[in-house]
Amino acid sequence: MEELLADLHPSLVAFPLVLTWTVLIIELINLKLKSDEYSKLCLGLLVVAAALTFAAYQTGHQAGQLASRSFVVPEAEIGHHFLWARIFLFTLIGALILKATYYFAKFNIQFWRVLYLIVLVASAGLVTNVGRLGGDLVFEHGAGVSLPGISSKQN
Repeated sequence: MEELLADLHPSLVAFPLVLTWTVLIIELINLKLKSDEYSKLCLGLLVVAAALTFAAYQTGHQAGQLASRSFVVPEAEIGHHFLWARIFLFTLIGALILKATYYFAKFNIQFWRVLYLIVLVASAGLVTNVGRLGGDLVFEHGAGVSLPGISSKQN
């Protein structure tokens, strides 16, 4: 089961990156358009992004445990990637909560909207950094490329 979850990680990691940036771009466009439909779309996309980010985080944890047993990837590099992934996950959840707050708020709507956009921009930067760190694990350290003695796959 541990290997199955770890194997899912590469398939899931693109979704948080793409969805976070898609929401940010739509929100920036919507500053001009002020469309309620785009606002609802962004709320829905943030829910999906948060769920897939959590899934990517969990499968990444499993992948990190397998990689650390292989002695191929430095433990500190995995820990660094994992730390920034956790920060991104909580920031994205914060953006989702702020989006819901400003979407349903009756008072101080502009305050909640500005705060939401700031946290969303931070989330986009964080997910980009997490992706870069994950790419470094793969392309510089060979994470997930070969796990000698761990994988049950036949050659």
